[in-house]
Amino acid sequence: MLKHVAKVEVAAATYSERGMIAFAAACCERQLPVYERVGAVAEWGHSETLRKILNYVWSWLSEEEVSPPVYDFDEAIPPDEPVEGGDAAMNVAGMFDLLLKLPADYDAQSVGWVAENGLNLLDALLYEVLDLKINSANDEVVHNHELIKLEIGRQEQDLSLVRDALTANECFQLRQQSVGRSIFGKLWYP
Repeated sequence: MLKHVAKVEVAAATYSERGMIAFAAACCERQLPVYERVGAVAEWGHSETLRKILNYVWSWLSEEEVSPPVYDFDEAIPPDEPVEGGDAAMNVAGMFDLLLKLPADYDAQSVGWVAENGLNLLDALLYEVLDLKINSANDEVVHNHELIKLEIGRQEQDLSLVRDALTANECFQLRQQSVGRSIFGKLWYP
C-alpha cells in the first residue's frame, strides 16, 4: 500500500496538473458514497454540496466557464454525537475541501492525500469489520484484502488515463468509471 501511495505522489509531482486533478476527482467520486451513507443513517449530511464540488471540478476539467460552489467545511462534518461511520465522513469532507481548492491552487501533496485517504478509510473499516488487533501481521491481512487491491487497481487505472494530456473523452471515461462506486463496496461498519 505504501509503495502505491509513493507512486501516486510521484505522479502528482510529474504528471499534468489537470490530469492529476481529474485523478483526485475520481478518487473523491468513490469516497462520496461513504459520506452519503453516513448522512442517510444519521439523517444528516450535505451530500448535495459535495456533489456540487465534484460537478464543478468535472466541468472545470471540461474547460467550461464555471464558478466554484460555496462550501463550508464545518457544515459538512458530522455532528458531535457519535455516528456510525462519522469519522470516515469527516475525512471524506476534508478531501472535498482539498479537491475544491485544486483548480485554483494546485498542490501535488493534496492529490496524494486524497488517494491515500481512500485507502486509509478502507484500512480502518477492514480492521473493524474483520475485528483485528492492529499489528504488522494484520496489516498484511488488511493490505491484501480484495477491497484494498480493487481501490489500488482503480487508482492505477486512473493514473494510466491521466499520464498524458487528458482528452475530453478520457475525462468522461474517468468520471463514468468512478461515479457511484463506493470504495467500501457492500461492506459497512458492524
